[in-house]
Amino acid sequence: VFQSTSLSFNVTNPCLPVKITVSFNSTVPLIPACGHVITVSGLTGSATEMYDFSTDPLGDATFVRLTGVLKAKVMSVMKAGELQIFHFMLTHRADNSSGDYQVDLKVNELNTVAASLDTASHGIDAIPMRVAALHFKDVGIWQTSPFACSPNTITVTLKSEYVSLMTHCQPSLTLSGLDNALTPAGAINVTWDDSERMVGNWNSPRLTTDMPSSDTTVTLSWKFAFDLENPALAQHGRMVSISVKLTSLNDSSTQSWSKPSIPTLTHNSTGSLIIPSDFETSVIIPMQAYDLKLNVTLVNNSESLTWTSLFANIEVQFLDRLQEQLGHERIQG
Repeated sequence: VFQSTSLSFNVTNPCLPVKITVSFNSTVPLIPACGHVITVSGLTGSATEMYDFSTDPLGDATFVRLTGVLKAKVMSVMKAGELQIFHFMLTHRADNSSGDYQVDLKVNELNTVAASLDTASHGIDAIPMRVAALHFKDVGIWQTSPFACSPNTITVTLKSEYVSLMTHCQPSLTLSGLDNALTPAGAINVTWDDSERMVGNWNSPRLTTDMPSSDTTVTLSWKFAFDLENPALAQHGRMVSISVKLTSLNDSSTQSWSKPSIPTLTHNSTGSLIIPSDFETSVIIPMQAYDLKLNVTLVNNSESLTWTSLFANIEVQFLDRLQEQLGHERIQG
């Protein structure tokens, strides 16, 4: 029987160290004096060499990562019919894999036919070197201001369906489609989960940033926010795309996920608003900017004096207050 296990994370997590366990028994005793060597072949797909090999009853173990062949000498007598177990550590690559390898075990000097090891009896996720595909759900985006030239906070939420992000996978995220923002290119602060701050890079219309990762804590949902300056002129909301990439520090293998259009959120999972209630639903669409005109006609003037102005940070409440103070109905917004 051949399986992999992990104590804290899903055993199929990319870049995760995994404990590989092999159990077998022989119809004849295996004796060190006979120079018996156990060979396990077909175990390809590790990002690192083997480590932490169990020393009893086998030893002097070697493992070739590229070919997936492990060899270990019999160090103490193994009785016929007695279950033998040994284990060792490998590391998942960043790219996903079904782990459906033909893994064989044989003993030299015994003319044995290589036995295909059972890899599925402990469940599909226990298949050695099986690596889950990266996938996110419940992805959403919204903004805080629809007004031309005004500061605007863009917020994005996403939830992993299966995979927690490991440090050795160097997770990075790209958000594209935020056209015409006035923010100059360069470093930009990105706040994750309302507390952790990281420095990303803004190069219109694209934000790139590292993602928080941990080798000790399981995290399956994230929220991040960053500030842009809205376009100078009115425009419709933009179609924003998102992509996440993993790159293994150990062997440079990669895995990517992308979504071409992020839905705009107006409510969270509990049904309550996640945007200020005084904004209309339409204004939360990313990079939607209103080109507001304020036409004012002065009272008691022989000729009406009218001007039109663009406002960088004006709200409906301002117009209401202005009309109230002037006490006249001839104000049109």
